[in-house]
Amino acid sequence: MEYLHTKSKLKGKGLVRVPLAKVRPTNTVNSDYRKVKVSPILLIKAPDAYYYVTDGNHRFFATLYAKKNNFIEAWILEEGDQQRLHGNPLPTPLKEWKRGLIGLTDLCNMAQDAYKKLGIDVIEDLKLRCRAVDNEVGGVGSLDRHKTPEERELTMLSLTLANSVINLIQGTSSLEMEAVKCTISEEELASYQKCFIDGGIKAIKERLEKKLRRNGLI
Repeated sequence: MEYLHTKSKLKGKGLVRVPLAKVRPTNTVNSDYRKVKVSPILLIKAPDAYYYVTDGNHRFFATLYAKKNNFIEAWILEEGDQQRLHGNPLPTPLKEWKRGLIGLTDLCNMAQDAYKKLGIDVIEDLKLRCRAVDNEVGGVGSLDRHKTPEERELTMLSLTLANSVINLIQGTSSLEMEAVKCTISEEELASYQKCFIDGGIKAIKERLEKKLRRNGLI
């Protein structure tokens, strides 16, 4: 899927923290991955809800085998990102997509096919390693070990949205930036922000009422 020594980025687009267990590599790499400095990679989200590497296989393996984090920072490719896409050089599939020679669906299909061509032994080994990372103490897997994949995905999405809302409340980010990071519209994120605030106020009110009743004040 990619040539060695490529490093692409989406300039002006926010990063997303993606669970390693949800990432699918598109190329095998040699032992040089241990010398790679971990930095954001480029992913594309497929209909199967997994994220496929479009640039950054070495960085993915370096993160996976380092076992220091259950997540990796990434840019998620979407239609319209062609002008944001930069690299020196760009991997051939990304270069073709940027030039309009193939569509986003074609790029996604190519990434999925590349993953399948890794071979059953490699894929099974990756699944085992990703599962081990996902179940490490302190990771999302350890908190939701008995939940279904769908429930864990919902938990991850909820945490991502909550983190974005906190950034907005603290004034450390903008609605536009956080919406891009969460890959949703600004209007939808604003509705989650209202939900977060309303729910928090309700919880505080309930706790105050309990305290006042306990002290005989109401």
